[in-house]
Amino acid sequence: MELELSVLLILAIVGTTCFGVFEVETPRWRRLLKWGMIAALTLGLQPSLGHAALAVPLGRR
Repeated sequence: MELELSVLLILAIVGTTCFGVFEVETPRWRRLLKWGMIAALTLGLQPSLGHAALAVPLGRR
């Protein structure tokens, strides 16, 4: 389950980073901080919510 969670988080982060070219007004450090916090929240909720924790990155795009 951890492998599945990490792969999905990596795909979400890399996918938005690739399309971050269109978001030039936001500093890179702020985008990285945002995704780091979302990943930490998702990993923190995973033991109690299971697969439902994967909805956190989907709701923050």
